[in-house]
Amino acid sequence: MSKIYKHRDSIIKRDKKDFINGIHDFSEEDIIGLTEQEFEEIQKCCMRMNLTGVDEFFDFLLTEGIDALNKSEIEYSKENLLISRFYLTIFLKFHCIYDKDYARTACYLGDVNRELADLGVEPEINLKQSIELYQEIRRMFQGKNPEYIAATTNLGINYVILADFGIEPEQNLKESIKLQEEARHLSLEDSSKYLVVTLNLGLTHLTLAQLGIEPEINLIKTINLCQEIRKATSETSMDYTKATLNYGFALILLADLGIETEKNLEVAIKLQIEARKNLPKKSLDFGRTLMNEGRAYFGLAELGINTKKNLEEAIKLLREARKNLPKMCLDYAGSSICLGYALIGESIHQGVNSEKNINEAIETLKDAQKILPKTSLDTGSAFINLGVAHRILAILGIEPEKNLEECIKLQQKAIEILPMDRLNYAKAILNKASAYEELANNDVKSEKNFQLAEELYKEGINIFLEAKDGWNYPVAVLSIYNLYRNIFWRSGDKSILEKSNNALREAKKNIEGWEVLRKNIILGELYSVEADFHELEEDYYKAGLKYRDAYKLTKKEYYRFMCDFCGAKVESSKKEEKHFCRLVDRWKEIDKKGIFLDFYDYAIFECYLEEALENEALRFDEVTKAISKLDEIYVRTSIYHIKIRVSACIEILNAYLNYFPKRDNQKNEEKAKENISSACRIFQNQGYKHEIDLCNQFIKAIKNKERQEVWLDLIKNQLSNNFSKLIREAAFDEITKLHTRGIKADLGEIKTGIKEIKINIDNLTISLKSGISEELVISVGAEFAGTGAKHEIHIPLQKITYPEIKKDLENIKSENIIKLTSLPAKLATKIREYLVENEKDELLKYSN
Repeated sequence: MSKIYKHRDSIIKRDKKDFINGIHDFSEEDIIGLTEQEFEEIQKCCMRMNLTGVDEFFDFLLTEGIDALNKSEIEYSKENLLISRFYLTIFLKFHCIYDKDYARTACYLGDVNRELADLGVEPEINLKQSIELYQEIRRMFQGKNPEYIAATTNLGINYVILADFGIEPEQNLKESIKLQEEARHLSLEDSSKYLVVTLNLGLTHLTLAQLGIEPEINLIKTINLCQEIRKATSETSMDYTKATLNYGFALILLADLGIETEKNLEVAIKLQIEARKNLPKKSLDFGRTLMNEGRAYFGLAELGINTKKNLEEAIKLLREARKNLPKMCLDYAGSSICLGYALIGESIHQGVNSEKNINEAIETLKDAQKILPKTSLDTGSAFINLGVAHRILAILGIEPEKNLEECIKLQQKAIEILPMDRLNYAKAILNKASAYEELANNDVKSEKNFQLAEELYKEGINIFLEAKDGWNYPVAVLSIYNLYRNIFWRSGDKSILEKSNNALREAKKNIEGWEVLRKNIILGELYSVEADFHELEEDYYKAGLKYRDAYKLTKKEYYRFMCDFCGAKVESSKKEEKHFCRLVDRWKEIDKKGIFLDFYDYAIFECYLEEALENEALRFDEVTKAISKLDEIYVRTSIYHIKIRVSACIEILNAYLNYFPKRDNQKNEEKAKENISSACRIFQNQGYKHEIDLCNQFIKAIKNKERQEVWLDLIKNQLSNNFSKLIREAAFDEITKLHTRGIKADLGEIKTGIKEIKINIDNLTISLKSGISEELVISVGAEFAGTGAKHEIHIPLQKITYPEIKKDLENIKSENIIKLTSLPAKLATKIREYLVENEKDELLKYSN
C-alpha cells in the first residue's frame, strides 16, 4: 500500500517525474500482489494526472505489457497476464489519442482480459471489459482497417467464451460466426490475418458441435478449415500447430458420434503428438494436447482395443495435463472431467483399485465444478458424471442406498441446468432412471422405484424420438427393455414381456423410417434383442429367425452362428441326432471372441453331453471333458453371473462323476452330496430360485438312487438350458454396451469385476508368517481341479503397509485360519488391492 500512497502524493503535487519513477519502482511481485481494489486505485490516480511529452515512458509501458503477454504464450500463467494488464491499462489511461497505437494496445489488453477470464480471475468482469475494448475499436475504425479486423475476430472469440460459460450459448456462437465471417472476408488480402480468422472460425464451429448443435456438420466444417490452414502454412508455424491441435480434437468428437471411431481416434493421437512438438512445455496449448491425447486413448479403451494399456495411457496423460494446466482455467476443468471419466473406466473394465479410483474421480469432478460457471453446460455434464461415480460406488457395495440417492440428486441438478433440447439433458434423465432401477433391485421401495425408473426411461425415449436421434434413441429403448426384463425375472409376470416387445417393435419401426448413420447395425442389434425376447419365452425357432434377420442386415458371423445355435436348441430334443456336435464341427474354423466364443464353448459342452447320452461306455470321459470346457469358460469370462453359475455347474458335474465313477468301488456318495450342497449354497447365496429347485432334484435323485439317465436328463434339459439363458443374458449386456458411448455403457460390468473379487477372496485362509521379512500367506482351501494341490500367495507386509497395520496384525497373530471378511477392514482392503493390482486374483478362481 505504501507505493499507492506515494502515487497519491505524486498526484497531489502534480509531480510527473515522481509518478513515472513510482511506476518504474513496481516489481513483478508488487504487481502480482495487488488486489483488485488497489489496482482500481492506481487507475484513478492515472486519470487525475496529465502526462505529455513522455514518449519514452509510453514506450516502456507498451514494451513491458507486450513482453509479459508474449511470455504468457510460452508459460501460461496468471502472473504474466496480471503484469501485462498493469502496464497496458496504464498506457491506455494516459494515451488519450484514439490512434492506431491506442487501438493496438486496446486489442492487446482485450486479449489479456479474456485470458484472465479463462483462468477464472473475475471472469465476468474481465470478459465484459474485453468485449467493451473490442467494441470500442470497432467504433473507431471501419472496413479493411487491420485494427478493425483484429477487434472483430477477437470479439468473436469472446462470444465463444460466453457460450462456454453457459450464457445464451447458441445465440452467442451464431453471433461469433457472423463476426468471424465478416473478418475473414475483410482479410482476404492479408494472408496472415486471414489464417488467424480462419482458425478462430474453426474453433467456433467446434464449440457449436460440442454443444450438440448439428455436431457432424460443424465438425466437418472445423476439419476443412483446419486442413486449409495446414496446407497454407509451414509445419513449424504456430498457425499450423494450432490448426493441427483443433483438427485432432474435432476427430475425437467425430469418434464420439460413432463415425469411423477407431480410425479417427488413432489419427487424433498422431495429430496431438505432432502439435505438441512445436509448443512450449508450459503453454496452455501443450496442456491441451495432453488432455486431447488422453481422451483419445480412453476412447480406444472404450472400444475394447488394448483396454488395459490404453486406459493406463489415458490416465497418465490426463494427470500430466492437469499438472500443466493452470488450476482455475476451463481446460483444467475439462481435463479433470476427462480424468474422472478414465478413472471410472479403469474401475469398470479392470476392477483395479475400484474404490480408490472412484473416489479420485469424484474429487477431480468436484475440482471441475469449482471452476465451471454454475449454470454452464459443462457444469451440467460434471453433475452427470459425478452422479455416475456415486452410482458405481453403490454397485461396489459401498453404502449403496446413500450413493444411489446422491446419484439421483446430482442428475436432478444437471436436469435443472441443462436445456431440455440438449443431448445431456436426456442422458441425465436416463442416469436418474438407472439409479431408481438399481434401488429397486436392492429391494428399496421396489415397486415405487421401478415405476419411477419406467416413467423416466419413457421421458428419455420421447426426447430422443422427437429429435430423431438414431444413436441415443435405441440406447434408451434398450434401457427400458432391460428394466422390463429385470421386473420379469423378479415377478415372473409375462405381461411385462409384452411391454418390452412393444417397445422393441416401435423402435424398429422408427429407425427403419429415419435417415441415420449405421442404420443396419442398429437394426441388427434391435433384431438380436428381439431374439432375446423370444428366448425368454423359450421360443428358439422365432429367436433363430430374428438372428437370421440381424445377419442379413449386418453380415456379422455372430448372428449367423446364433441362428444355427437356436436351430440346434430346437432340434436337440431329437435324441437320435447330435445337433450340437454338428454345430461345433461347422463353426470350428471361424474366428471367435467374447460372447461369441462363450456360446461356441457352450455348444461344445452340449456336444459332450450328447456324446455321453449316446455312449454309456464313454460317459465318464465325456462328462470330464464337459467339466474341462466349463473350466475354460470360467477362467476366460469376466461376467460375474456366468462365473458364479459355471462354478456351481462344475460342482454338479463333479457330483455326477463321484456318484457314477468309472469303477463301482470308487463310488463316493458322500462326496457327491457335498458337491450338490456346495452348488446349492452358491445358488442360494445369489438368490437363484430355479437352480435351488434343481439342486433339490439332484438330492432327491441320490436319495432315490436314480439311474444315470435321470441325472443326465436333469443336466441336459434343465441345468445346461438355464446356463444357455445365462450366457444370453451376458450377450444382451454386450449389445447394450455397443450403443452407449461413455461411462454409462459399462455400468453393468462393474458388478463383474468387484463381486468376482469378493467371491474369490472371501473363501481364503490367511496366516501370518515370520522370518527375515514378515509375510501374509493366503491359501485357497479348495483343491485345484481335483489334483490335491492348493494355491498359496505370499504378500510381503511392506507391500500393504499402513499406519495401523502393527495393531491389526497383533489382533490376528494367534489365529491361523481367518476369513478375509473377519479381518480388520483396512487390512482386508489392502489385501484385496494387492491381489488385484498384481493380477493374482485369477489364481483364486476355484476358491468358491
